[in-house]
Amino acid sequence: MPEDQYRLEDEDRMEVLERLAERLGVEALPDVVTDNLDTQYLWTAYHMDEDEHWGEVEKEARKLLNVYYDSSGISRPPVAERTAERLAMSR
Repeated sequence: MPEDQYRLEDEDRMEVLERLAERLGVEALPDVVTDNLDTQYLWTAYHMDEDEHWGEVEKEARKLLNVYYDSSGISRPPVAERTAERLAMSR
């Protein structure tokens, strides 16, 4: 299928990326990560809304985040801070 068939409208894309960030326990995903996520994974997770599909998107996003933090010289947020954020978000 052509890539355009998996394109999300701007509002839907923002919603799926916010939800993904929440599932990953981060405040927001860097643009370089969101720009490189597979649009088919995003589309499927958004429309199917099943843990299996969200898991695929999370796995890809984690890989991209690892590359981002390892190559850009940007420090990861402290573990304690990320854990506190996750706890706060789950309440």
